[in-house]
Amino acid sequence: MISRVNFNNENTLSEPKYNMNHNISIYTSVWPKTRILQVIWRKANDTFFLTVGKEIITSDPRFAVNHITDSTDWNLMISNLTVTDGGAYECQISSKNKDLRKEVFLNVKGTYM
Repeated sequence: MISRVNFNNENTLSEPKYNMNHNISIYTSVWPKTRILQVIWRKANDTFFLTVGKEIITSDPRFAVNHITDSTDWNLMISNLTVTDGGAYECQISSKNKDLRKEVFLNVKGTYM
């Protein structure tokens, strides 16, 4: 089972909670007329990237990116959640006109006591 985590209009979430070993997909969508040059996913407090475009940068095989050509969706997928997966994730979108950033907070049950 894959749970869908969506951004609301303020580009933030109300901190939903997910169980360990659960599979999730963090969905983000770009305005259809935006000419995308690059999409990067990273954990907000880390300096390294998880994905760049469709390429997986991290060596952790639980991470994947889902994008259909000509689609506006760039989705970070995480399988078998662990407590260390909890925290803020950032999607960086570089376009011809400007750079955008969206952040979502993922709360994995057991992360906070």
